[in-house]
Amino acid sequence: MRPVERVSIPPPEELLRAGFPMRKTSEKKKTPAASPGGRSNIIIPVCALIALILSVATFSRNILWHEETRLWEDIVTKNPGNAKARNNLAFAYSAAGAIDKAIDQYRTALLLEPDNEATHFNLGVIYLGRGLTGEAAAEFKATLRIHPCFLRARQFLDFISRERK
Repeated sequence: MRPVERVSIPPPEELLRAGFPMRKTSEKKKTPAASPGGRSNIIIPVCALIALILSVATFSRNILWHEETRLWEDIVTKNPGNAKARNNLAFAYSAAGAIDKAIDQYRTALLLEPDNEATHFNLGVIYLGRGLTGEAAAEFKATLRIHPCFLRARQFLDFISRERK
């Protein structure tokens, strides 16, 4: 096992005695860039402007995170072909009580991705909640066609068949 190597930094007095140049803090270094009209006069305002723009963008994006429907609406607006985003938007609409909007989003998601069992199941639950048992049964059957072991879909389908009797 090798011993641990330690590096010690000598105090400033020893550095001065060894000949290392040190500058006094009261001295100002004159550089051509710091002269009036030099580049350093423009760099700080440009960096401040960039920081301000990025801060405003971050703030406006964070506002979206406070309301789930606004967040998913923004995502769907930016990527309208994303079936998963539409499914999540529909779920958010459903939770907010906007059932008609939820149904529209689920239908659009199914046009984009017809074999998504979660979308079929969620749409079936909404139809069942509205009393549309025929449409709900069709969605639960579609769910089971895609995923035969989807227990909740089977339970809802059994419930519908018992209610019809």
